[in-house]
Amino acid sequence: MKSTDRRRGIAVASSRSKLLRRGRAEGMVREMEAPSVEELGTMQPEELQRVLHELQVHQIELEMQNEELRRTHAELDAGRARYFDLYNLAPIGYCTLGEDGLIVQVNLNAASMLGLSRSELVGQRISRFILRDDQDIYYLLRQQQLKSTEPQACELRMVRADGAVFWASLAATAAQDESGVRVWRVVLGDISEHKLTQEALRIAAIAFESHGGIVVMDAAKKILRVNQAFTQLTGYTEQEAKGKTTSLLDSAQHSSAFYEGVWREVERTDLWDGEMWQRRKTGEDYPAHITLTALRDEAGRVSHYVGDHTDVTNNRLQEQQRLRNELAHRNMLVREVHHRIKNNLQGVLGILRRYANTHPEIANAMHHAISQVQTISVIHGLQGRAVSASVLLSDLLCAISCARSPRRFRSCGKPPSGWTWRRHCPDLSLPRTKPYPSLWCSMN
Repeated sequence: MKSTDRRRGIAVASSRSKLLRRGRAEGMVREMEAPSVEELGTMQPEELQRVLHELQVHQIELEMQNEELRRTHAELDAGRARYFDLYNLAPIGYCTLGEDGLIVQVNLNAASMLGLSRSELVGQRISRFILRDDQDIYYLLRQQQLKSTEPQACELRMVRADGAVFWASLAATAAQDESGVRVWRVVLGDISEHKLTQEALRIAAIAFESHGGIVVMDAAKKILRVNQAFTQLTGYTEQEAKGKTTSLLDSAQHSSAFYEGVWREVERTDLWDGEMWQRRKTGEDYPAHITLTALRDEAGRVSHYVGDHTDVTNNRLQEQQRLRNELAHRNMLVREVHHRIKNNLQGVLGILRRYANTHPEIANAMHHAISQVQTISVIHGLQGRAVSASVLLSDLLCAISCARSPRRFRSCGKPPSGWTWRRHCPDLSLPRTKPYPSLWCSMN
């Protein structure tokens, strides 16, 4: 029912429009200096033919003007459609603000960016969608725009209707609308991803300079870039190293086959991690911990290599000192253990001697046992006094002989030049002709 009434109303309005146009046309005809009916009756055929021709020409002119108007209207409609597509379907946000900061017009992208429909945004202040901490940035932009006709731009954080915060670029230009009222044409862009990328690049730049020596190479292993730590470590500046390969750091302490094996491992597994010798610009070799990493593109081809160098000279010195300390501590513990064992064995010897004196029938067997224990005690005594765990055989033989014959041998020391063990220790079965000048036994 409503549809029928609407069509009837449209038809009535169209009929009224035609009547109005006809009335205006008749008025224009009356105003024209056209001949009356009486005058037409008195005209000659030639004159009538001329008037008829003029009317036909005028009719054709009107038809041509009408066609031109229709074509102009069609072009305007097409232009409006293109404007709608360009404005509303643009990949960035467009909006028009009044002088009071209220949204007058907004496109689809800006509405999607702010999380409301276009109709809901019209009449609202754009400052409502700006993060409170960044309101000052927007205020300064407004002040600059009032003082200058040049476009103004800034970056600030905005808040969607659901409370989500995002980074946006805002560019504003002063203009006038159709009625001559001053407005702002504002372009909005979501730059959150760009900000994240900038932050990642900033962090990467800091890490690149604050880490160990880093070298970046292309797929042909040519050096593209090095950091300051690399220059301090190797002595090569970026200008000196650029375009060369890392072979300028190869040390003669490794064979070419070693380096070839390293690169084969990188190409096979995309990683090599270990220690190797490197050579500085001065020619000095130093131990370094190296990590080589292959970077691949979307097609799986190697695009770059990254090397991480760390000087481990101090680490090796510290490790050597740690081993020395451990060895000294262990030797001290070993000497203490041997000393205590020797003391305990001396107690055992005393018990065995008293037992041998009180039991003559087994004295020979007891003396044999005493000799065995005494030998063991001598060994532990020497090791307890030794600086290291090693004991010279000559020291051991001399000590055992002195222990078994305490009345014949008084002390051990260095013999005079040319003296032999046979001469001063006649009980030792050593070759006659071989001198042992390091240690000797002196008799009472």
